[in-house]
Amino acid sequence: MDRLAFVVLYIIVFGLLWRFIAVLLLVVIILQSLHRVIAAENNGTLLTFSEGLGNFLLRVLHYVLYLSDEKPIDFDAFFSQKKGKARSG
Repeated sequence: MDRLAFVVLYIIVFGLLWRFIAVLLLVVIILQSLHRVIAAENNGTLLTFSEGLGNFLLRVLHYVLYLSDEKPIDFDAFFSQKKGKARSG
């Protein structure tokens, strides 16, 4: 698929999901802060989730801003794997 089509797709999808993502980030920040105050240490699970989410959002921004040619989600590989499993099964 054409790169411009992917960029437009990502802009539309993440434009629609941005409010959800912003609320999710706020919840993670609050939970991590509470855990830090109560347990005096960071929550490893929340750190892992936060790191993954941040890296994914950064890859999306780099792709949309043409700073990277790597797609954040490789739909071509995903669909080719599904077709391969359907044929072998």
